[in-house]
Amino acid sequence: MKRNYRYKIADLNVLVTHSSEVLKRNGLKYENDFDGAADIEIKVSDSRIEKTLEINRTFDRDYAEYFLSGMDFYQKLISFEGFMLHSSCVAVDGKGYLFTANSGTGKSTHVALWKDYLGSRATVLNDDKPAIMYKNGRFTVYGTPWSGKTDESTNQCANVSAVVFLERGDTFSIERISGKDAVERIMPQVLHCISMQRAEVQFDLIDRLLKCVPVFVMKCTPKIDSAKCAWEYLNENC
Repeated sequence: MKRNYRYKIADLNVLVTHSSEVLKRNGLKYENDFDGAADIEIKVSDSRIEKTLEINRTFDRDYAEYFLSGMDFYQKLISFEGFMLHSSCVAVDGKGYLFTANSGTGKSTHVALWKDYLGSRATVLNDDKPAIMYKNGRFTVYGTPWSGKTDESTNQCANVSAVVFLERGDTFSIERISGKDAVERIMPQVLHCISMQRAEVQFDLIDRLLKCVPVFVMKCTPKIDSAKCAWEYLNENC
């Protein structure tokens, strides 16, 4: 049976009516008995769940509701000058580093290596779908209950200090990019099932992000030395 859950996510009051066990588990650290009206309300209909199950044969009903509630949140987040970037985000000393790439490239693996190298200094805010908010002239990245295959997220935030496009390589290398190259790389990693009006707002936010946050392409191996090199370079240059 569905019931109402109140969450504080990305500094927004969020009311989600659901019965998903995955969201119940992942949402525990975000529960907040806020007063007054919610900024965002979400309730996934049974018909949408059924349609999703027809398309995604690997989903069960519980995960389909979890997945759709996340998509609804990220769509509505755009109205609050926020968006989702398909990435794994690690925070160190108040700085958030976003590693983005196509699924299977090794984002979560690389970020996990930061934890191995830096220990408790490194916190994974979200391993797949962090929320990025534009406030007071700067971008902040937040953990959310909607994450990736590791279900790893933290109800914390950090200033966005770098966006890194991750690629596999035999040796470590990193270079800064900008302009058309950065736009072409980032667009496939944001939400696309949105209205034209929201798409325009989202594109404006991405344009601002790419103008005020350094963007890099990094090649590396899935070894701790790559995390060490990445941390030392980004900490010095961002």
